[in-house]
Amino acid sequence: MTGGKLSVNVGDYVVYKKRGVYRVYEIRREKIGTEFKDYYALRSVYDERLTVCVPADNEALVSQMEAPLEKEQIDAIIAKSKESPAQWQDTASQRKMYSEEVVASEDLALIVSLYMIYTAKKQEALLKKGKFFAHDERMISTSKKIICEAFAFPLSINKDEVIPYIEGKLAE
Repeated sequence: MTGGKLSVNVGDYVVYKKRGVYRVYEIRREKIGTEFKDYYALRSVYDERLTVCVPADNEALVSQMEAPLEKEQIDAIIAKSKESPAQWQDTASQRKMYSEEVVASEDLALIVSLYMIYTAKKQEALLKKGKFFAHDERMISTSKKIICEAFAFPLSINKDEVIPYIEGKLAE
């Protein structure tokens, strides 16, 4: 993501905790005990029922609000995913640990690569009538959600168009 200090105003779009795009719908002041505190009220652009309140004086949380990616950044992330691919781990336990580390790293290029390798291995397993573990299936779902949340809004496309967009860029 873009990182850095972000000036936040009502109506702005932000990525919070590198998970999902939110619109700042209100900056409000609430009384907590005897003190007043300011909060950024965020609403998900994908699900208006999902709201988050971020204390304006909590630098650790405010610092997790970033500007959404731009198309050029997304294209660079996709290109990087091709250059530095995730590695398939042969044993289920190694794969689980590795994939969880990749997701925790929040490195979108590596997450894109992880998604692509997992879907390829799933196709391979289906063709060979082999096993595809539940954790592997969850990793496909988790990585796809992260990618789609991060890319759909800045690209002005639906979430279900993100993977075909990536596949098209990887094929170039």
